[in-house]
Amino acid sequence: MRRVVLPLLVFCILTVVSIAPLQAGAHTASSFTVLVKENGFSQTAPEIFHNDSIIWHNTDNASNSTHRLVHDHDGDGLYNGSLDWDSGVLHAYCERDVNNTKLDDSCNTSFVLLFDINWTEGDYAYQDLRSDGSVVNATIRLFKDMDSHNAST
Repeated sequence: MRRVVLPLLVFCILTVVSIAPLQAGAHTASSFTVLVKENGFSQTAPEIFHNDSIIWHNTDNASNSTHRLVHDHDGDGLYNGSLDWDSGVLHAYCERDVNNTKLDDSCNTSFVLLFDINWTEGDYAYQDLRSDGSVVNATIRLFKDMDSHNAST
């Protein structure tokens, strides 16, 4: 009996020791909300980790203003590259019928972006192109894991 218990105990200890470092940097995916407001963003530099997502909500209902959030990763002036993003036009509200169904399917008030493992650790500058012609800049700081975040602070 002792011959069976000792190897099992050693196996359990080695398993716990080998998993412990993984748990130190582990992170449960989260969603962060950024409000797009008349005077800017509610957060201009959120810090997130891989597999987190950001949800932007347009709350600017001043004079029917619209917003368009863009990131030009490849720097070509277009927002159609594999790591570029373009929210499309974001309205403060979308008209709905009595059943709460949008009257215009292309009308959106929010934009969601998942920062999965295809994104590399670093800063991502993006812009809010506003219907009044003004531009607001912001940055997202993406960390690979908790350890890389702690190393940079």
